[in-house]
Amino acid sequence: MAQSTDAMGAGASTDLNGRTPLTEDQVASFAALGLDALALRVYELALLLDDWTPVQMCEWLGVDADGLGSAIESLTAKGLLTPSQEIADVLRAVNPRVGLSRLIEERDRTLRMALERLSQTRAATQKLIEVVDEHDTRQRSSLEQVTGRDRVTDRVSEILRQATSEVLTMLTMLPSPDAMARARRGDAALLERGVHTRMLVLIGHVRRCREYVGYLEELVELGAEVRVVATLPTRMVLVDELAAIVPSDPDEPGAGATIIRHHSLIRLMRDTFESLWNDGRLLGDNDDCPDGHEPNELQLEVIRLLGRGNKDEAIARRVGMSLRSVRRLISQISQDLGSNSRFELGVVCSARGWVKPTERR
Repeated sequence: MAQSTDAMGAGASTDLNGRTPLTEDQVASFAALGLDALALRVYELALLLDDWTPVQMCEWLGVDADGLGSAIESLTAKGLLTPSQEIADVLRAVNPRVGLSRLIEERDRTLRMALERLSQTRAATQKLIEVVDEHDTRQRSSLEQVTGRDRVTDRVSEILRQATSEVLTMLTMLPSPDAMARARRGDAALLERGVHTRMLVLIGHVRRCREYVGYLEELVELGAEVRVVATLPTRMVLVDELAAIVPSDPDEPGAGATIIRHHSLIRLMRDTFESLWNDGRLLGDNDDCPDGHEPNELQLEVIRLLGRGNKDEAIARRVGMSLRSVRRLISQISQDLGSNSRFELGVVCSARGWVKPTERR
């Protein structure tokens, strides 16, 4: 019997030489069942050899007793090696149709349960996202306050990226060269997407800054519409009639922005824009009147603001001019009309119908 066993062992060693007929990828795939390469090799040889001993197995595989013991323990725990019912103290390999198929079925059940749990988790995650989105929508449904220049810039850019049909803008501040450079990129992208863009700008800014005029002319060439007015009530960006962005405090540029989503307020702001748009003139039109005693659009707006009791500083902000330029303009109007005081100027302008009685302070 010993000779037969030795001969069988020698034959196995010669035929398999410690190597598995499976590819490396196939061997690695058994890791899904918790079997490493050594355990799999022991199982293979145990399947091929009816009569083997641990000593022989160590010799065939070139492993020590501890390594083999760990492999046998793993195979026994998984039901791939089981005690022989015929010979005491001998382990036999369970047919892979039974042993491995059972392990695969168990693993398959485990994976299906994990996928089902993952699907439930995905659905629960989506529900949580919907709850958060609904909360954000409620928070942003009417008024959203944004503070800090960087946050305002990011938030406005985010809203403009979502624009699909129209953006209406009222510009009450003369942008810096850096701001114009950033705006060029954003405005160009907006127009390239086919978003209809209309802008209202101040006469005072157009007269003061040639670079600003160049920026506006570039927008017109790209497809934007620009009109010039003497005064604007506030800075505003209206996007798709869904959101309006206005300064939180018009007198404090760094105070942040308010984003409005209330439908009625947005409609009111659009009506205000359209009214001013209808009164505006195209960029580049000449607004000077040949009759020096008839005020042009800018002069008339300054006269009206004076009649309402506005201080020079407030008038300068409203029309987009420097304080010195506003005072020089008022002085020129007074000189043309032969007025020696602002009170007298008001009387003369009222008599000519340039200032309504209700507009006088």
